Amino acid sequence: MAGSHASCVDGCAFLLQDFYEKAQDLAGRCGARLTPLVEQPWGVTEFVLIDPSGVCWHIGQNTPDFPPTGRLPDNPP
Repeated sequence: MAGSHASCVDGCAFLLQDFYEKAQDLAGRCGARLTPLVEQPWGVTEFVLIDPSGVCWHIGQNTPDFPPTGRLPDNPP
């Protein structure tokens, strides 16, 4: 999973693993709470950051190589 790549709506890009490592540093310095990085069964890899003011941030991306079971085809007939 390290090095998996996600694109944002505005054209920026980030590596989730790199962002998670920065969030761990932030949590240690600021008292934010952080959940482990988890690959969810619905094809999203995510973690939750709760900042010192109580705002809950869900940060994730599509899991690389996740089989699209139950999803609509890209090019329907």
